[in-house]
Amino acid sequence: MRGLVAIKRVDTAVSTLCLCNRFSPVIARFSRWVSKTGDGPLYLILGVLVALTDGVRGQSFLIAGLMAFALELPIYVALKRSFRRARPQDLPSFITPSDLYSMPSGHTAAAFLMASLLSHFYPAWEPLYWSWAA
Repeated sequence: MRGLVAIKRVDTAVSTLCLCNRFSPVIARFSRWVSKTGDGPLYLILGVLVALTDGVRGQSFLIAGLMAFALELPIYVALKRSFRRARPQDLPSFITPSDLYSMPSGHTAAAFLMASLLSHFYPAWEPLYWSWAA
């Protein structure tokens, strides 16, 4: 339990550092765009495009992605419902969250899953995938 308290303390400190500064409209717009790239439908569109344009490897990528997300989503939902960690109410935000709870992050889980898949199938761009996920 002490570990969760420490994680919450670090999370609050990092969130405060990131959100309690003045941001230019450009940074806010960029942050919203990056957040949108973590939405589920874009992963499906990417998988279908890769499957249509890269033959057997692209089709394998799509199938692996569908199977990985079929495992990830129920685990993510179960964890989110069990943790029920409320989002910080006293911090500003320029991204509208899709639900009430903040942990685990669906965007983060999906982004790192996609970075793993892309790294396996298309390793030449691996640093880009992990930078984006982070």
